[in-house]
Amino acid sequence: MKLLLKQLRVAAMIAADSFKDHKKTFHERFLEELEHDIPIVVRDVDDSFKLFLKNWIGYTGEAIKIFYSTDSQSFNTQEPYAIVEPNTPTITLKGLNNQERHYFLIENEKGEQIKVAERLIPFRGTLNFRDLGGYPTTDGRRTKWGKIYRSDHLRKFRKAEYPYFDTLNIKTICDFRGHSVAKRFPNNLPKNNNIKTHRLPIVSEGLEMRELRTKILRNELEDFDAKKILLHAYSEFIHHAVPRFKVVFNELKAGNYPILLHCTAGKDRTGFVSAIILSLLGVPKEIVFKDYLASNYFRKAETEKYLERGRIITKDVEKLLPLMEIQADYLQSAFDTIEREYGTVEEYIKQEMEFTAEEVEALREALLE
Repeated sequence: MKLLLKQLRVAAMIAADSFKDHKKTFHERFLEELEHDIPIVVRDVDDSFKLFLKNWIGYTGEAIKIFYSTDSQSFNTQEPYAIVEPNTPTITLKGLNNQERHYFLIENEKGEQIKVAERLIPFRGTLNFRDLGGYPTTDGRRTKWGKIYRSDHLRKFRKAEYPYFDTLNIKTICDFRGHSVAKRFPNNLPKNNNIKTHRLPIVSEGLEMRELRTKILRNELEDFDAKKILLHAYSEFIHHAVPRFKVVFNELKAGNYPILLHCTAGKDRTGFVSAIILSLLGVPKEIVFKDYLASNYFRKAETEKYLERGRIITKDVEKLLPLMEIQADYLQSAFDTIEREYGTVEEYIKQEMEFTAEEVEALREALLE
């Protein structure tokens, strides 16, 4: 009877959570180590923007010009939005429309420029919605902002945020959730949005939250090896998920971006394909892993909530942690397999996604600047 009551209590908490959205604090909206060489842009809870210049190697304390646009590829550089006095490493910008996506072009006195934008899109209906722009590559370029987004599920999207979502101009969505989860929890997006949506289910044993919740409620964790499950799943991504990932790369090849990649938590399936894309574009491995592991930071409160609920049912709840979080070992094991079997990520893409060398280079030209 006690176990049953505990199960009912946890089930009720899970059900109640289905109707809640998320509001991150200011400090939960950015991860400084992700932006190690560019200014950091964060939308504050009052919808003003904070720009932190100290990370930018081009900033030496001199006066700065700031331009802004709702189009990452088009700025009016004749009229600065703001001119910042010397030795002002933190700037607050107010008065910008909070229902639009904003990009900033920052210029120092030498004429050196850098484009920046919010890394985390602070939707209250998502936890892990991020832009893959702004990352440096080994050939001196950077990934373009506003081209590739990655996220967790979209079922808690709020109608009040539809106008902002619309300004992302997303053309393609690739949803990697399993059929049952996607059917039970459909994405809550604006109707008549003209977005091409691909259902690309990638299911590996133990990865679906519904299965995990069942194990918790039944207290069936004695022989549960979360790390083994994840390592197996990542090995499956490389080969068994090729038909799904090929759809993603064909859409990229066709120029159908901005594109949004997502699964349930936005960390494993989405994390893997995002890492492959960034690697193909020439983003250094260290930064690829920082982007991958950032899911732990942006999902921290959610992870702690699930662990707290699990403790109501079982003393083995810590066994869930390797499944609730991501570990560098998971992605590294996948890269090790790719290197062993194909030599490089580029060769993997050429063979499995059927890209030519010219198509790989065309993709880089389209997504880098």
